[in-house]
Amino acid sequence: MQVKRRSLQRRITLYLVSIIIFFGLLATIATYNLTKNTILNQAKVNLSSDVHSQSREGYQLLSQSRDLAHIISSQPRIINYYDESYKGQVLLPDATYLESYNVGNEFSSIFLLDSKGITLFATDSRFVGQNYSYRDYFKAGMDNKSYVAVAVGTTTNELGYYFSSPIVVNNVVKGVVVLKMRPESLRNILSTYATDNRIVTLVDQYGVVIYSSDGNKANHSLGPLNEASITALKNDRRIEGETPIPMDYSIIQADLDIIGDTTHSYNISDRYDSVEEVVAISKIVDFPFFVLNEVETSYLYQPAINSAAVVATIVIVAAIIVAMTISILIMRFLKPVKQLHEFANKISQNSQEEISLDIQTGDELEDLGKAFVLMSSNIKQSYAQIESKVEERTHELSQINKLMIDRELKMIELKKEIQKLKGSK
Repeated sequence: MQVKRRSLQRRITLYLVSIIIFFGLLATIATYNLTKNTILNQAKVNLSSDVHSQSREGYQLLSQSRDLAHIISSQPRIINYYDESYKGQVLLPDATYLESYNVGNEFSSIFLLDSKGITLFATDSRFVGQNYSYRDYFKAGMDNKSYVAVAVGTTTNELGYYFSSPIVVNNVVKGVVVLKMRPESLRNILSTYATDNRIVTLVDQYGVVIYSSDGNKANHSLGPLNEASITALKNDRRIEGETPIPMDYSIIQADLDIIGDTTHSYNISDRYDSVEEVVAISKIVDFPFFVLNEVETSYLYQPAINSAAVVATIVIVAAIIVAMTISILIMRFLKPVKQLHEFANKISQNSQEEISLDIQTGDELEDLGKAFVLMSSNIKQSYAQIESKVEERTHELSQINKLMIDRELKMIELKKEIQKLKGSK
């Protein structure tokens, strides 16, 4: 059975193209991994920078509100009203007066509490007469402390950011001023950073989502909540009924106590969303809130995929061009080889026709062609000499044969003469 052989041209082309594709594949993988790691690191830097900026902007808004609560609590009109020993004319710190501090309408309500937690004056009339002595912002104020937290109002049933400051008269806390900031004030700052590919989320000290540009994260927490956190959230009316649904950010939730003003970044395999994510988080300075940004790695890796695709395309095109170039070069290289092959075949067949070989490559092949021509000439000379000797020997043998025949004829005649002589006797 004859084995089908591949031509030299095909084998060389196949080997070289295979080498190009192999190393091209390695280059593609290396390019993808290098670009991916570079993009991932840069994404972490960018996210961290943006989260830091968001926390700073949030801090400015929250600190202004906290400072405003302190300013209001220290106003003479309010101090005089709470000072029972004051003998001058007392101007009531009524709703109109309190509303004058609500510049930009950032607060849904500003109200004053007495030492028993009863609302004396408020920009929202629904608050007047209500007892809020059970609320943490009142308790902190009566302890002569400022207070900031997010909670759902028992009167309005609306979420808000509460800022309280004690009203101190003669070193004695006589009441508390409370500002309830609308949640959209902080939300508007954070939402400017949200995009189709970036989710911006605000969580409290328990890891419970206050705001997220992804509406699906409402009523969720970064991870499972402990009993103490659940109790505190119920007291603030942050949760009603079911506890927040934990997401797959337990590692971040566990780090909330150690995350300070500096940003932290994480690579998260989010089983809740079934995606790989890069997450950056930063605390809003000394407030109990954290800003969190997350981006899917599939979006980040797209440039790396594009770069790898470009490299792969270049490799494929290069392989095609190299294959064509090699084929052309090998055809040109094999042409004199084929001439030598045909020349050798004719020599082996002892062809009597005139054999010509014209190889002009200027290299070793041309020298080899000349050697073939010289060999052919020598072979022809050898053939000629052999034929000449064979012809000469044949002629000699022919002469000898003729002499032998003449001798035999003479012997036969001689024998006949002898017979005749014997018969005549």
